[in-house]
Amino acid sequence: MELEVKRQGNPARIEVDTADKCLVIHHEGGEERLALFSTTRIEIKGARLIIGSEEFDPNLAVDRPPTVMDIQEFAKLLKQVAGSSGGSGASARPLPQANTTPSRPSVTTQRRGTSANAEARSHLARAAGIATFVEVVGFVGAILSAIGGLVIALNSIDCGRFCDDYSVTERYPFLIEGITIGVFGAFSMLSIAMIAAYIRGRAAEKGI
Repeated sequence: MELEVKRQGNPARIEVDTADKCLVIHHEGGEERLALFSTTRIEIKGARLIIGSEEFDPNLAVDRPPTVMDIQEFAKLLKQVAGSSGGSGASARPLPQANTTPSRPSVTTQRRGTSANAEARSHLARAAGIATFVEVVGFVGAILSAIGGLVIALNSIDCGRFCDDYSVTERYPFLIEGITIGVFGAFSMLSIAMIAAYIRGRAAEKGI
């Protein structure tokens, strides 16, 4: 539905855009759109139509000027569109705000956490005590492995006066085995000592 009107003495044509819920004002300068809300002022004073802050009078210079009935029907349509928009600030429902207050853990949760921490510290303290003993054993074992391998490697045969006729491996038949046992034995025991020292260091970080 359209109306030929005058706006501030200038000819214009108004219509309702029901899809966008707005009033469309066509004039010489172009087109304007006025959003319609449930709080938008829509009144009829005689033949004058008031929409918001805009006032429109029938344009009597056209072939078929709008009648009072046309203006009333137009105002009725405006009120229907404005009422269905529901876009007023008062009717807008605010979004629920998130609770920014940090939640406090329950007493049961705190007790469980304290119990778990105490149990973990107990296990770590026991592991640190064992690691102290294992570290010492590892170093001692590394020394004994090196000495034992050296003894095995230097275990020679009784060649008497003919030792010069024998090669080194013939005079010391367990030379390779002794060196292997000494090196790998010492390495293994030092690895154990290293792990034990690491466990003690972790315990020290926790104040145990």
